Formats: sequence, C-alpha cells, structure tokens
Amino acid sequence: MLPIPLILLDGSIFIFHILDLPNVVFQNTVKYKGNCEIIIYDRESLNQSVEIGSRSISINVNGYEEGSYYCEIEFYPVTEIAKSLNVYSSMGGELVKEKW
Repeated sequence: MLPIPLILLDGSIFIFHILDLPNVVFQNTVKYKGNCEIIIYDRESLNQSVEIGSRSISINVNGYEEGSYYCEIEFYPVTEIAKSLNVYSSMGGELVKEKW
C-alpha cells in the first residue's frame, strides 16, 4: 500500500496534467520565437527546461549544451510542457538541433 503523501502527490500531478487535456486534444498551444536559455539541472532526471523570460518550459534537452540560444518552441499553456523545439545558434543562425 502506498503512503498517503505519495498518493496525494500522484493525484496532484494527475490533476495538474489533466488541466491541459483540452489543449492537447484541440492542439491549443502557445508558440514562442526568441532568445532562450537551456538549463539542465540534472541530466539523468526530467529536471530540464528551456527558460524564456519568466517561464520555464519543461522538456528533455539531452544532447544540448547549456547556454543562450534563439528558440522556436511550442508548448501547452497550463502545464508549460513543450510540444516542439527548434534551437538555433542565434536569430537567423544555424540550426543547432531540432526536437520532434
């Protein structure tokens, strides 16, 4: 049997993700083009993100180096989980890597 705090945590994560379900079904995303920062807190976990302004978009950025780039990113508005990501060396620069 799972401890009560673990059950509550799993439930809150489920509710958090279910909030974006209509956006996933209807492909309602936010698109951003501009400067971004790739941050890798822990390569072996999912604790990785692309920072754009005050937002932290969750995405697996394995294969990238931390640093400042020009990004084209599409993400779901409630959970801020990325749907797609293109990373360029600079605006109008060379494509560093395309994800999805």
